[in-house]
Amino acid sequence: MIVTGLATKEAAVEQALRILIERHRRKNAIADLARIGWEGDLEEIRCDQPDGRR
Repeated sequence: MIVTGLATKEAAVEQALRILIERHRRKNAIADLARIGWEGDLEEIRCDQPDGRR
């Protein structure tokens, strides 16, 4: 398995499946975060520093 550097076809397939599962989980996590939304005022947060810095 020259391309992957893995010793066997089985190892290459296993790695490919792991990558596929990880991508699917990340896609779902991003979709979940997009549904949450966020309400707030970044300018207010930035100005609310204890030492008066921005």
